[in-house]
Amino acid sequence: MKYNLSQIMKKAWEIFRKAEITFAEALHRAWLSAKAVEINQNRIERAREAAGVIEETNT
Repeated sequence: MKYNLSQIMKKAWEIFRKAEITFAEALHRAWLSAKAVEINQNRIERAREAAGVIEETNT
């Protein structure tokens, strides 16, 4: 999977400005968030299939 590094850096700056943490920690959180996107999408899809939901939902 390819990651959008520009988006990760933007999210890191947003976290850095919002929270009173170091930029390294903010970057780490943004990176973990970016890596979790695919995992979360797969988890949601499996749950939808198990529940028999066929229409799109906003989660």
